[in-house]
Amino acid sequence: MRIQIMPLPSVMVGDDAEEPFALIVDQCESGLLAPQDSATWQRFANQIGARAAFVVPYSVEIVDRYATEVANSPADPLDERIDAQRQEIARLRAIVSRVIEIPREPEHLPDDDAGRAYKRGWQSVRALVDKALLPEEGQG
Repeated sequence: MRIQIMPLPSVMVGDDAEEPFALIVDQCESGLLAPQDSATWQRFANQIGARAAFVVPYSVEIVDRYATEVANSPADPLDERIDAQRQEIARLRAIVSRVIEIPREPEHLPDDDAGRAYKRGWQSVRALVDKALLPEEGQG
């Protein structure tokens, strides 16, 4: 959770300039966003002289009000993690597709004890792979 001050436009009160601000509480845990907490946050904002309280679970970037140009912000780490997860999912799907395409039975085996033993071993391994990758199909 972060507590920030967001300057609001200046207000002239007689000859005095007033610098109002809003209280921004971002990255707030969900337990502090309950309706009963709203009054507590607003009371706190009033006690420190804020015009409003804004409490949210996500990040809020407060930009300098005198900035002429908003700088390009760095890439969001969450976006980078999402992209990495998508790439990993695509890689795993490709692997699973290749494994699923393995023939159910080996081809061109001699019809003798060694060939039949090899075939039984192949089928056992294939059944374990099916069970690991496709539990609902491997059971039946």
